Order: sequence, then C-alpha cells, then structure tokens
Amino acid sequence: MYLIFKTNIQTRKEADTVITLLKDHLNTICTVDVEDCDKVLRAQGNTKENIVKFLNSKGYECEELQ
Repeated sequence: MYLIFKTNIQTRKEADTVITLLKDHLNTICTVDVEDCDKVLRAQGNTKENIVKFLNSKGYECEELQ
C-alpha cells in the first residue's frame, strides 16, 4: 500500500536527498514528483505519522493527501 503526501520539495536534488534519508532512517521506499503542483511523495514501508514527523524534523512540509 502506498501513502501519498503533499510536500514542499522543490528540486530533483532535494528529492534525491529526501528519498535517501527516508530509505536510510525509516526503511521507506519512495518517489517524489517535483513536476506535480503538490510535489507528491509516494511512500511505502512505514506509517504516515512517522514519515510526516521525520520530514517535518528535517524542515520539509508534508501532509497526507486524501
């Protein structure tokens, strides 16, 4: 099951950094679409609360899309 989030990740470089951080620290597989207006993060392998809390602690906005 994928979780889908709206973020404020702006660049491909930022997206690559976030993907690596989530993989290394939360064992989460994810992708980021920086071309989408919502900068969509799709994640698998963890809970929405852990992902939001972790990204917020790194200075990123992150909220689940319904």
